[in-house]
Amino acid sequence: MHPRRSSTTATATGRDRSTDTAIFVGPLVFGMDLLVVVAFALLVLGVVASVLPVIPAGAVSMVGVLTYWWATGRPGPLVLAALLLTGLLALAVDWVAGIVGAKAGGATLRTSVLATAVGMVLFVPAGPIGLVVGIGGTIFALELSRGATREASLRAAGYAVIGVLSSAVIQALLTGSILLAMLAVAYL
Repeated sequence: MHPRRSSTTATATGRDRSTDTAIFVGPLVFGMDLLVVVAFALLVLGVVASVLPVIPAGAVSMVGVLTYWWATGRPGPLVLAALLLTGLLALAVDWVAGIVGAKAGGATLRTSVLATAVGMVLFVPAGPIGLVVGIGGTIFALELSRGATREASLRAAGYAVIGVLSSAVIQALLTGSILLAMLAVAYL
């Protein structure tokens, strides 16, 4: 039996679901179970976090899915697995897109890792612009100091910036699809 299920047949809305096992209802917020509200807040935060490099959007979305599952027992195992795999994919994109982009442009792994660190530091005072400028500028400067031509350094920096920006778009699509799927689970 699901950990939050009880043997009653009435839900918080008073609807009788005699064919279903009702869900234990905790504190209500806006007429909904508090955990359901928290789950959807996490799912929305996951989409927003896709453009914030400090917060792992895929992980936040997965916690939202698992919180909803804990509160309701839904979605079923196959949909749950698919949603969690989608969250893992978003997490992987978050971690590797900038480095893959820099490598595709010709930068070394060392340069890519240092650029990511500088971008994260500059994100604190300057936000997303600091992140992009930090990564692009660091890759350009380090590749140039390594003996690469100006054009090669610009190409490596450009690929890294495109990687970071495309990472945000891909994460937004993945976490947005998780949110839409969970809305379908909840309301269809």
